[in-house]
Amino acid sequence: MELDANKLLHEYLPDKTNEQLGLSFNGGDRIIYVNDEVVNKLGYSSPDDIISLHPYMLSPEYQPDGQLSSIKALQLIEKANVTGKCDFDWSHQKLDKTIIKCHIYLFSLNDPRYSANMFAVWEFYDN
Repeated sequence: MELDANKLLHEYLPDKTNEQLGLSFNGGDRIIYVNDEVVNKLGYSSPDDIISLHPYMLSPEYQPDGQLSSIKALQLIEKANVTGKCDFDWSHQKLDKTIIKCHIYLFSLNDPRYSANMFAVWEFYDN
């Protein structure tokens, strides 16, 4: 089935559809949908600037705990795939290299009706 992001988001997160969110597929491999809230918060001009990136590509090289963002992101994605969901604090890097902190709720759908199988909801902290 082709991805219908609005239908999927209303079905799985009816109370979160106004939050900053993105949607990725293949276990979190690449972002295939991102709403304007995330685009604006990260300083990009269009969703096309973010779509097809891996989520860790929007992050500084290292997280505050000293772990490489690329490795930690993959570990957290795997955790969500195994347990169905996880949430965690994360540091993203805006286009201008400013660090922005957020809390991420990561959900694994495991639903064969959709080509997408994972999505994230971001709650950005005011820095």
